[in-house]
Amino acid sequence: VHWFNLETFYSQVKRLLRKPGGVIAVWTYANLSVSPAVDAVCAEFLESTIPYRQPKMDIDIVKDGYMKLPFPFEPVLENGQG
Repeated sequence: VHWFNLETFYSQVKRLLRKPGGVIAVWTYANLSVSPAVDAVCAEFLESTIPYRQPKMDIDIVKDGYMKLPFPFEPVLENGQG
């Protein structure tokens, strides 16, 4: 999501998830670990995207695990961490 124009992206999300109960999930790949099989697929995917990355990509948003990503939606988890 850090590659997107967030204003445009979020307006489309709001349009598509306008019914109650709609959910959007975003995540980043910093320190992602699920299982050896999934981790291998993620690593291969990330390696394959290197030639297409934008040089001005906001890498700080990625490094902090999207904790500072503007997100205009209600959290799913009670503690507000998701």
